[in-house]
Amino acid sequence: MVVRVIALCLLLASVSAAASAQEECPAPPRAPLETTPISGSTGVAVNAFVRARYPAGHLARYAERIRLFAIRDDALEEVDGTLEVASDDTLFFIPSEELEPGLHYVAEVSGVDRSIEAQFRVGPARDVEPPTRPFIIDVEAGVAAPTCALPEGGVRLSVLFRASNDDGGVASVQYALYRTRGVGVEAPTLVARAAQTVFPGETQSIGVVLTEREASGTSCFVLVAEDGLLRTSSSEEFCVAPSVGIDFDSLCAVSDVRDLARGLAPALFVVLAIAARARRRTTA
Repeated sequence: MVVRVIALCLLLASVSAAASAQEECPAPPRAPLETTPISGSTGVAVNAFVRARYPAGHLARYAERIRLFAIRDDALEEVDGTLEVASDDTLFFIPSEELEPGLHYVAEVSGVDRSIEAQFRVGPARDVEPPTRPFIIDVEAGVAAPTCALPEGGVRLSVLFRASNDDGGVASVQYALYRTRGVGVEAPTLVARAAQTVFPGETQSIGVVLTEREASGTSCFVLVAEDGLLRTSSSEEFCVAPSVGIDFDSLCAVSDVRDLARGLAPALFVVLAIAARARRRTTA
């Protein structure tokens, strides 16, 4: 019986991997992904910039813009400033003058498929210092189900860290996770981004998925915190052997059993029908 269950798991896993490999990954949206400050922010520094992040390569193909408006007596007053393309995925709006303390602003960020808005309120202070250093507390590992981008699945890592403090407000802090050492690493590689979503000193996580090969040895990570004026601070390097404790041969382990069951229901029916037919022949 155990052998039959194992064989069934192996068959289902192979069918799942094959089906996932045939899927085409959807194209990224031709639109902004996020802004800094994030919408709803308060206490934004008077000398803050507005930053918009797009899918990789977007700004090399499309000309986008950010418009900033001050809200005065329920009317919008456009703010003068300049646009700066920092990379093929990052656009800045730099106001000509400092923002007005206590005033609400709204940034309009353009995109091909859709545009987004971010409203925020300015505080009384300037941003004069970089964020404090983030601190990686731990890395939790689990099995990642196959996807169109990673047909064979892999190892899902959740990097837990203590969030930074910044005098420009926590809503201006962005994090970039770099894999600095490990199988296949020739130079530090950006593997994940996240905006700060908790108060300073609280625990936040940032996720990344490694292939089975990448997870076969020790991997090291550095987390970089960046404020709204591009000042940065980095965590100490944190190293972990993510595959320890993960059984890659247990192919029935997936992150969402319900999705697997829905996707493989026809295949499971066929397998069970074949098994039943074989039993009937044996007993005949």
